[in-house]
Amino acid sequence: MIAGKYDRISSLPDAILVDILSLIALNDAVTMSFVSRRWLHLWAEVTTIYIVIKQSKGPFKYWTTSAKKILPKLTSPLIRRFCLDIECGVNKYGLEQIDLWFNRVSDRWKIEEIKVSTNGYEGLISFPVIFQIHSLLVLELYGDISLNLPLNVVKIPNLKKLAIQINFTQTKQCMFFETLMKSCPLLEDLSLHFCAIICRTGYLVPNKISLLGPNLKKLNISFSGQNLMKTIVIDAPNLECLKLGSSNYGLPNFSFVNTPTMLVEAYISGNLSKGEVTTKFFNAISRVRSLGVWRPMIGGAMTTMFVNLTRLICTMPCSGKDSKALLGLLERCPLLETLTANFTSSGTWEYMWLLCYLEAPNVLIRTKKVEMHFMSSLMLNNDALNLIKYLLTRARVLDRFIIKITTDPSGEILEEEKVQEVEACKEIFDWLRFLSTGYQVEFWGRYLRIIQSGEECKFIKGPNGYIICK
Repeated sequence: MIAGKYDRISSLPDAILVDILSLIALNDAVTMSFVSRRWLHLWAEVTTIYIVIKQSKGPFKYWTTSAKKILPKLTSPLIRRFCLDIECGVNKYGLEQIDLWFNRVSDRWKIEEIKVSTNGYEGLISFPVIFQIHSLLVLELYGDISLNLPLNVVKIPNLKKLAIQINFTQTKQCMFFETLMKSCPLLEDLSLHFCAIICRTGYLVPNKISLLGPNLKKLNISFSGQNLMKTIVIDAPNLECLKLGSSNYGLPNFSFVNTPTMLVEAYISGNLSKGEVTTKFFNAISRVRSLGVWRPMIGGAMTTMFVNLTRLICTMPCSGKDSKALLGLLERCPLLETLTANFTSSGTWEYMWLLCYLEAPNVLIRTKKVEMHFMSSLMLNNDALNLIKYLLTRARVLDRFIIKITTDPSGEILEEEKVQEVEACKEIFDWLRFLSTGYQVEFWGRYLRIIQSGEECKFIKGPNGYIICK
C-alpha cells in the first residue's frame, strides 16, 4: 500500500513534485531522491532553500555538506526564498558558516525573501550579512536574534516587509532598529515585537523610540515581559492598519508626528495609559472604519467620536462596569453597522441595575449585525441576559443578532451549565416574542442550536442530542 502511494505521487508532473519538495527542508528533499529514480534529481530544482538545524555538537553535516555539496547543485534560476530554522545553540563557527551561506546564496540568486527563526534557544544570534542583501523585499526574524550590529551594515533599500523582535532593555538594539527604519524608505509592512531580556549590565531602556515609515501601510507592535518602554513615536502618514498588543495588558504611550489620515483599521489589545496622552491617541485614530479594543474603557474618560466607524470588536469581562462602558462607546459610533462583543470572564455587576432604567441612548441606530460570544453558558446569568435584552430593545435596523458559546464542545459536560443554557434560551426567546421583532436571532450554544426569524422558530438538535422543549 505504501508503494502504491509513492507511485501515485510520482505520477504527478515534475513541476508539481518540485513545488512539493520546495515546501520541505532541503535535507528531507535530498532524502526523497532515494524513493525512486523519478525523484533522483528533482531536489536540485527546488525554488526555495529551507534548512533546519537541530544539532550543533558532533559531526554537523550542514557546515560541510550543505555549503560544498548541496547548495552548488541547485539548478533552478528561480530561487527567491531562503528559510532557516535553528532549534539548537550555535557557536561562533556555526554563525560564520551561516553568514557564508547567505553570501553564496545572494551572490548566485536574486534572493527576495529571508525567514530565520530560533526555536527554544535562549541566546543572541547575529547575521550581519542579511542586512546587506540589496534584492531583499521580505525579511522575517523570529526569536533571540541580536541586533547589536554596526550601524553601517544596513543596505536593504528595497525592503517592503519586515518582521523582527527587539530587546528593549538594550539601547544598541533600539538604535540599530531606528537606523534600519531610516534605511528602508519603501517599507510597507512592519511587525515589531518588543521583549524584555535582563542583560548582565542591567536595564538600559531608552525613554523613546521613533518609528519612521514614509510608505508604511501596516504596523503591528506587540509586547511581552515587563514593559519598561515609555514612549513610541510613530511617523507614518500613509498608515492604513495599526495593531497594538501586550501579553500583560500594559502598553506604553503612543503618539503620532502627523495624524494618519489614511488609517482605516486599528486593533488594541492592552491597556493604554490614561489621561491626556490616551485622549490624543484616540483622537488621532478617530476616523478608522474598523476598531478592536480590549475593554471599552481603556481610555478612561474617553470622549472621542468615531465618526466613520462601521465595525467594532470589544473583548472584555462580563461585568456591569464594562457593559456600561460599552454602551458609552456605542454612543460615540453613530454609523456602526457590525458589533462583536467577546466576553472572556465573569465579573461584578455593580452598575448593571442601571441598564433597565437608562433612557435609550443613541446606540445601534444603524447596526445590522450584533454578535456576542461567551466562554461558558454559566456566564448567561440574569445580568448578562439584561444586557442582551437591552441591546435587542434598542436595535432599530438590525438583521441578525447572534449569541455564541465558545466552550470547547469536546470538554466535560456539566449539568449546571446545561440547565443554565436552557433557561437562558427560554428567557431570550420569550423576550423576542414579546418584542415581535422581524430580524433573525441565532443561539449557537454547546447544547442548543436555535434560529428564530420573525414568528418562525427553528430548533436544532445540539451535539449531545439535547434540545429545548417546543
